[in-house]
Amino acid sequence: MLKAIYTKRYGKALVAAILVILGVFALQTTSIVRTWHSNHEWLHSAQFKKEFMMDPKAYGDYDYDKKGNEIVNEYTLEEYIEKESYLFMDDSSSSVGPEELIPANLSYMRYGSSSFIVATVIVALCGFLLFFVDQKTSFNRFLFSLGVSRKQLFKGKLLYGAVPLFAAFVLGLLGSGIGLWLGIPHPYLNISFVQLVSSGLMGLVTCLFYFGISCFCGVMLGNLVFGPVVYALLLWSLQLLPNMLGGLSELIYYLMHHKYLPNRLNYFYGNGFPRLYTFDLRKDPFSWPAPVLLLLVSGLLLFWAYRKYQTLSLEHDGEFLLYPESRWPIWSLAVLYLTLFAIFGYAQVWSPYIYDQLDPEIGWDYSFTEALGTSIFLLVVAMAVSTLLLFFGPLTKWLREKWAQRNHKLIEK
Repeated sequence: MLKAIYTKRYGKALVAAILVILGVFALQTTSIVRTWHSNHEWLHSAQFKKEFMMDPKAYGDYDYDKKGNEIVNEYTLEEYIEKESYLFMDDSSSSVGPEELIPANLSYMRYGSSSFIVATVIVALCGFLLFFVDQKTSFNRFLFSLGVSRKQLFKGKLLYGAVPLFAAFVLGLLGSGIGLWLGIPHPYLNISFVQLVSSGLMGLVTCLFYFGISCFCGVMLGNLVFGPVVYALLLWSLQLLPNMLGGLSELIYYLMHHKYLPNRLNYFYGNGFPRLYTFDLRKDPFSWPAPVLLLLVSGLLLFWAYRKYQTLSLEHDGEFLLYPESRWPIWSLAVLYLTLFAIFGYAQVWSPYIYDQLDPEIGWDYSFTEALGTSIFLLVVAMAVSTLLLFFGPLTKWLREKWAQRNHKLIEK
């Protein structure tokens, strides 16, 4: 029965989302293969050879010696063509400082790949709408009247809604890998089969992370306006989560060792903590804490949503948070996240202080008092925002009662 109901309810939207996910992967893979072949033809053309011979230095790589002086690494025509023919290139050629400051083993796809992030956002949005729309369209009332346990209702949504989406995501990954493997000659597709598989798995873990957060928001939020707005802002803020973790670890490492965090510039390039997210195919090595952290957070949030869905009361429909008993736990998490995001992810409050202490010649002149004062201010702002969002209803009710009591006393006098 549930399968028929959910298929009729979500079927058309689900098919559309699946087609978009598969289409995005297919278009991106086709674009990469076509761009590689076009570039390969240009590199072997007479016009390019003529331009190269006129000014070989213009095609060199800028680098730095051990003293930090800028140097240019020149190539012969054959060397340059060989180097530019590889799909993945080493990131060391784009360094912006002395070699010891540059994270090792970084690489990126030469022509870019955005299919992961587009597909991930689609899956995440479906996870949010899967629960939020049913609450706002009163479809939950119908589901709760079926005599089916809410555990089954929740699991059914994941089984008949989420599983097809992730199946499409995996098929897209497989198709992308096969397309690149067949479309680009193997000497220049400089990524192994193991690296392709591990990259795809990391992309799937990133998608699960965003999906878990989205389902949690869809189950917990109830206000038609502020619910989607807060969810959208949360998704936007997650892009700076690696920066936040990097900045926090930088401060902790400095307090413990009075040294720079190793490879501290890693998160400045958006490469993660280390590379927390995977939004494209890549060949550099992975660090096991990243997928474990993402799976742990998404698993906990999904379990929390699963438990709260069983106690959902329709009388709180329209409130920002559908579960009043969860206000304080959510408030604590919101204050913590907003504070860390503002201090370490967005503003990077403590980095200038650390740089000033370890390298006074930089001239930041940023004191401990300034960093601490800014951090406290951001904490207060985070507390105020979280309180207004989660306790706006109770606060306005309390103020109305106080105002009514005051007017009643004035009338009696």
